[in-house]
Amino acid sequence: MVAWRSAWIVSAWVALIGAALHAAGAAAQQPRGRLVRIGDIAFGALFEDARESSDASVGLRIATGDRRELKTLAQTNVALFGAAFNLTYVFGDQDRLTRVFGSHVRAMDLSRGDCRARGADLFAASVHEFGAPDIDRSQESGREWQFAFSDRRALRFKFQFGGVLQSCSIIVEAFTAEGRNDRS
Repeated sequence: MVAWRSAWIVSAWVALIGAALHAAGAAAQQPRGRLVRIGDIAFGALFEDARESSDASVGLRIATGDRRELKTLAQTNVALFGAAFNLTYVFGDQDRLTRVFGSHVRAMDLSRGDCRARGADLFAASVHEFGAPDIDRSQESGREWQFAFSDRRALRFKFQFGGVLQSCSIIVEAFTAEGRNDRS
């Protein structure tokens, strides 16, 4: 009886200490700060200022579901997390940057193995920069993950191999709270 009671007390203490350490670790984890920019143009920048201060070209206007027409700038070969991306910057309310999206340069030319390797490298680099993602969905053909920031901005990545063309797709998307609906 005494041995059983001693074992129970020891296991209760171990569980209590483990729970306290887990809670302390969770409390010590710092929330992500602000997402200032993806690419060369900062969120909130005015269209004209961004056009004049970057090497981005004026892109096609985007018509949204709520019947707005938004201005865009396009930029090629932008380095993000060790990879080159072609980016489109979308300017929403008051002609301020609210959304950025793009794709990995020449991703369609990658083999299945190279696609997975580039996607894994992008995942590792983004986790190194921002910590564990808030959303992480692995699939047989790829992976999708997203980071949320304290300023209500989000950064999403996705890579997959497949589709009708059986090709690679590696995309990035970042948006402000206002920019969530700035899409066609």
